[in-house]
Amino acid sequence: MAPPAAAHAAGTVDDDPGRAAHPHGLRRGLLVRPPCGRPPAAPWDTAPWEDSSDWDWDLAAEIPAAEARALFTDTAARSRGITAGITDLSAPVAAPPREGEPWSIRWMLVHMIEEYNRHLGHADLIREHLDGSTGD
Repeated sequence: MAPPAAAHAAGTVDDDPGRAAHPHGLRRGLLVRPPCGRPPAAPWDTAPWEDSSDWDWDLAAEIPAAEARALFTDTAARSRGITAGITDLSAPVAAPPREGEPWSIRWMLVHMIEEYNRHLGHADLIREHLDGSTGD
């Protein structure tokens, strides 16, 4: 079964791969590294984040939509594997935010659910406006 974000993008033209790259960047930034401290996979492992905090959007403008969707699908699978091994949701994430109190893994996972729902809601509205399809 395809991730919901991939289902929303299915059948659309390949002129805006940022739809797939940006959620992947969110997952990479909030899920893959913080809870487990693992380094990200390519191409995120060599991303010049110091030069551009919007590097995931920059990348999306340079790669075909199919490649952006493949990155998203790979990261979704990787993050599911990581979350399956989490035993203490109250533990702080390995890479805390720059300011404020450290986040718990529970907070971070709830935040990811909120972010995905927000993005999927926007994608559903846009898709319905474009061609009448809805995310059932």
